Amino acid sequence: MELPYLCYFEKIMKNIGIIKRISHLLPPQVLKNLYYTLIYPYLTYCNLIWTATYPSHLTKLEILQKKALRIITKSTYNTHTKPLFNKLNLLNIDQIKYLQICELMYRYEKNLLPSAFISLFTSSTQTIQTRSNRSYLCPYVRTNVRKFSIGYQGPLIWNNLPITIKNATGFPQFKKLTRAYIQNNL
Repeated sequence: MELPYLCYFEKIMKNIGIIKRISHLLPPQVLKNLYYTLIYPYLTYCNLIWTATYPSHLTKLEILQKKALRIITKSTYNTHTKPLFNKLNLLNIDQIKYLQICELMYRYEKNLLPSAFISLFTSSTQTIQTRSNRSYLCPYVRTNVRKFSIGYQGPLIWNNLPITIKNATGFPQFKKLTRAYIQNNL
């Protein structure tokens, strides 16, 4: 059985080849736009589902993402990519997953999800429950498969977010604050 994220591998590889062939003709900003057009959608689509696995299963995609960054910045093949991610203000695969989990939890917290999600998470019981201190119970998990699931990861990540981010006035502000937090701390 083929793993779901491997079907993206060939498509991303093909698109990196396209970017590489024209990289000498275009400035980095246009190449970054091509990255967001040709590669980023494959890294974000259903990311919450297919990244719920061991990190070693995602190394091929991480290598491709780093290769694309080196092409965009016109760096050598062995250039360290952490500064490149920061320079281009891009998120790696793990950070994308973290951001998407935070966005899901924010929508859940603000009742912006369909009614099918109402009982997805359990609030912790506190004597005084306010929006600013609301946290969720992390269910007991025995296996790694369950540990990787959104039912466990969602409350775990939400409970560790700073209160200032949780209390954002709107979704755009929440997304901006969360992205900055992820880039500085993960």
